[in-house]
Amino acid sequence: YCQAFEHIIEKFKTEFKTHKDYEYIISKIYNSFIFLLNSDGIDSTKYKEDLFAFKNNFKKEENKILQNTTTEKTLLNKKYNLNTKYGRKKAREQANLNYQNGSPEYKSSIDRMRNIVFAVLWFIVIIILIVKFSK
Repeated sequence: YCQAFEHIIEKFKTEFKTHKDYEYIISKIYNSFIFLLNSDGIDSTKYKEDLFAFKNNFKKEENKILQNTTTEKTLLNKKYNLNTKYGRKKAREQANLNYQNGSPEYKSSIDRMRNIVFAVLWFIVIIILIVKFSK
């Protein structure tokens, strides 16, 4: 049943990779299996080492993800109170960071919106000038 466990644990590792409790689920399965092996009097050192290696690798991957997100600061979704000077400033900084670190598709969509707003404003200015000078 060790081969069955290894097959199951590999399946869990691939299917639950994006789950928020990924490390907890895998650790719980390992610990349950180790407990069963110990209660049957079977040596479980291999699985303890596997669990230890899994936890270390998971922590390394988690640290890499945290370092990437803290250094890049891309596409943050923190909400600020736009009714305060500080909130408007932070929201503006966040929007600039999102644009600078965004994907080319994100930048092109922002540029398209900016060009449309610019064209509409020019259209309004031209209409106002025509109305003003036509009198």
